[in-house]
Amino acid sequence: KSIRNKSREEAYRNFFPILEKNYQKYEKYLKLFIRQSEEAWNENESKFLERIERITHKKFHFKKITVYLTTIFVCLYNFKERWFMISFLNQPLLSVQVCAHELLHFHFLHYYFDEIKKQVGEEKAEDLKEALTVLLDLEFRDMFFVSFRDGGFEKQKELREFIVKNWKKHRDFDKLLK
Repeated sequence: KSIRNKSREEAYRNFFPILEKNYQKYEKYLKLFIRQSEEAWNENESKFLERIERITHKKFHFKKITVYLTTIFVCLYNFKERWFMISFLNQPLLSVQVCAHELLHFHFLHYYFDEIKKQVGEEKAEDLKEALTVLLDLEFRDMFFVSFRDGGFEKQKELREFIVKNWKKHRDFDKLLK
């Protein structure tokens, strides 16, 4: 009610006091979550980058990507602006898997997306980007403390099954994409 049918400025004036009050109330927990998430990622970052480069035969391109904390379960990202979100509502150790998931998207978007989009269209290229995260279950499982399967969306179920089958057969990223 405080933001529906309101101008952006009015919505900010109405909503920010509520948001600030909650952030003040939970500030120590937010800081603790951030610290624990950073520590968990820092223990796995070099292993993740080495593995993604080995699997794709391409250097991880990005030197800096900003990670924001959100208080909802949805973890949005913006490839052009080089940021993604992790959720405060998850365990800090789960944030390692969320980071790996989003960075796999960034890697794919940087090296492969445009060419694949030309060949199969944007929707199928998006489906492939999302389905490829099944590789986290196959090649990165040892990095994740939390046993959380990267199940993806129902829409890409067959594509994910195809990826698993062909990955186990060849373990060749370029062949998989072809």
